[in-house]
Amino acid sequence: MFAWIDRFHAATKAAATIRPKSLKGPEAMNQISSSDFAEPEGKVDGNDPTGLKKGQEVEVWPIDSGFSHKDKGKLVALSTDEIVIESKTRDGQTVRVHTPRHGFRLRAVGSGSRL
Repeated sequence: MFAWIDRFHAATKAAATIRPKSLKGPEAMNQISSSDFAEPEGKVDGNDPTGLKKGQEVEVWPIDSGFSHKDKGKLVALSTDEIVIESKTRDGQTVRVHTPRHGFRLRAVGSGSRL
């Protein structure tokens, strides 16, 4: 009847023996850029008040700190909870940048309006 408890204890004990590997910057970048995306490409809500479209070039930045740097890229997903852009690294690798919708600004590249 409580066999699942024994299985749970065995699984947690086995997981506790696994040690994560530490990576340096270039090694981590290589690992990330050679991996597949963990999630499928999302959708852009057509009813979003920004009026932005999937594939549009946008920039995203936090409103509380670090706002002097803006991440730029192609809009991949936009929902009430999240902004996802696809951007290129200095080496030309494609990465997806996920930010929460709350606490971040978003606008089309080249537009003067802030959304």
